[in-house]
Amino acid sequence: MSNTSMEFYDHQPGNGTRYPCWFGRTEDDKWVLVWSRDGGASGKAFIFKNDGMLHYNYLMEKLSINEGDAAGLMPLISEVTGRLCALPPGFAINGCYDGGEEPRYI
Repeated sequence: MSNTSMEFYDHQPGNGTRYPCWFGRTEDDKWVLVWSRDGGASGKAFIFKNDGMLHYNYLMEKLSINEGDAAGLMPLISEVTGRLCALPPGFAINGCYDGGEEPRYI
């Protein structure tokens, strides 16, 4: 049995949503993200590799979330993991909708 430590982040990017998230690393160098969106007590986990760009569509599919929440979470994921992340078109780095037509990369 492996022992993965987790670190808590109370992410509030400015889009009116709070993202209480836990991040950890596995023994095989993958990231574990848990967004405790159900009152901070429970939520979904997402395990992803530590290479390449992380696209918002992949995050949306795996966590069953919308573009607004993907835009809110991607800056935190990029900051914590150091990975290049693609924001949904029309969203700024703070997770707010600004009407831009192209995806942004952070």
